[in-house]
Amino acid sequence: MRMFRRQLGLTAALCMGLIVATGGSASERRGSYELALELLEQGVVFEAIHELELFVEGHPDHEMARLQLARSLHRVKRERRTAEEAGHVLRINPDNAEARRLLTRIRIKLGRELDRADPVAVLDYARLCSRPETYDRAADFYRLYLELDDDPLVHMEFAKMLYWAERYIDAKRHLETYLLSKPDDMEMRCLLGRICGAMADFDEAVEQYRRCLSVRPDEIDIQLELARALMWNGQEEEAQALLNKIRERSAEYDTPLLLLASIARVQGRIQEEYDLYRAVLEKRPENEIARARVEALETGSMLAVAVCQNQLLEAPEDAVTRRRLVDIYLSEERYGE
Repeated sequence: MRMFRRQLGLTAALCMGLIVATGGSASERRGSYELALELLEQGVVFEAIHELELFVEGHPDHEMARLQLARSLHRVKRERRTAEEAGHVLRINPDNAEARRLLTRIRIKLGRELDRADPVAVLDYARLCSRPETYDRAADFYRLYLELDDDPLVHMEFAKMLYWAERYIDAKRHLETYLLSKPDDMEMRCLLGRICGAMADFDEAVEQYRRCLSVRPDEIDIQLELARALMWNGQEEEAQALLNKIRERSAEYDTPLLLLASIARVQGRIQEEYDLYRAVLEKRPENEIARARVEALETGSMLAVAVCQNQLLEAPEDAVTRRRLVDIYLSEERYGE
């Protein structure tokens, strides 16, 4: 009787799967997390895996579905796929201890069984280790792969990982190797610009962004990257001109206003800085950087002093404004001023 009930439940679960499937082709289905759990409860693991794979295609950030898929794949010894899904879980929630343990266990097992003379296996294992806690191990296996097969695309992949790991010198070297074979890859040339900026080599960063703009002159994101590099390189006048040009072209971006405000702050133009941050808040009231700086300027006397000084530049004989400035200085015991 017990066996009959089990078989009946199994049949019902499978029928549910068929009913859902008849609603459209496999490519149109999104899968059902609830059905997958029922199938797992009945011991129908492969059908449950298929259902979970369909489900996470439509819900890529569903932590429990990803974790359940990783558990199920591990159960049927699909270790590489288990590691991939555990990695997805950690992307969603870096504190998921079960996914971390699962990934570590598989990584150790695959590392022991790895054929180090097989470049495909070595590269696959390097990618598996490309996580913050195992960047060192990943780097070792990327280097081993490049000894077996000096592939420019892998130099690029390795450079990106090194950039994430903040190993900028090695990242720059590998990315330059890649760009020798693909000099027109503007996305990677922009990455090279960011790496140079992180290394405080601002001249080189500017040069890389200029090369990108020679190919894509109207791309605002690259223009913004160039403006930042120009600011860091002390070329503030050119950065301002570029940012004002972006500002005129599109009101969609608040980054030009933020960068212009930063330049104004460095140059001591407090009232202009304040006005620019206020303009950001008019467009994006939730912008925390602009709100914090506006509140800081409104709290102290710096803004009030700047307003008075700017008015006196235009009208030096304005006694009312001068008295107001004197009162601020007296209240702060700045007698020399």
